[in-house]
Amino acid sequence: MNKKIIRKYTVFIIGTLIFALSISLSNRSLFGGNSMATLVTGIYKNCNLDYGTCNLIVGLVEILIGYIFDKKNVTVASFVGLFCCSYFIDLTNLFIVDTDSVVIRIIYMIAGTILFCLGIAIQQFSKCGYANLDCFLFGLKKAFKIDNYHTIKWIVDISFIVVGYLLGAVVGVGTVIMFIFTGLLVELFLKLLNKTNLMR
Repeated sequence: MNKKIIRKYTVFIIGTLIFALSISLSNRSLFGGNSMATLVTGIYKNCNLDYGTCNLIVGLVEILIGYIFDKKNVTVASFVGLFCCSYFIDLTNLFIVDTDSVVIRIIYMIAGTILFCLGIAIQQFSKCGYANLDCFLFGLKKAFKIDNYHTIKWIVDISFIVVGYLLGAVVGVGTVIMFIFTGLLVELFLKLLNKTNLMR
């Protein structure tokens, strides 16, 4: 394996771990998390599996759907990232403590939002395949011929949030912030990353 491939996968894994950390922070904020976390939390509340395993199941379904619509986006990295993310969430949940402090919860929410968008952007920037959620999003983007990433992201977000809420997940201000800003912030971070020479 040459140095360029190692560098690409290293960047991808870093993005995945940042993404996983963001989910733990958002969950601990109690203000609601991103759309997929809302869906996974809803499923988690209705089964006897741990959170990471629920995330893994949802992710595998997303990869399958993404593969059906646009198989070129699904690579080994998609599966590696999913497994790393699912169980790193469980690990970080052990260290990020619950708190009654509204200030700390707001910090959790803001940090979770920023890190979530940064993690996705880094994964895309690595160009070694997409993570499960992006396999799903870009598959739908191609299938329905939608130009903008944030447009398809909003459509999927609404669907995940509604289903998660119906299953008992918290939908709050954090969920709304994620819904409004995720697609736009991912595109912004990706533009900034593309100006670097890291992947050349």
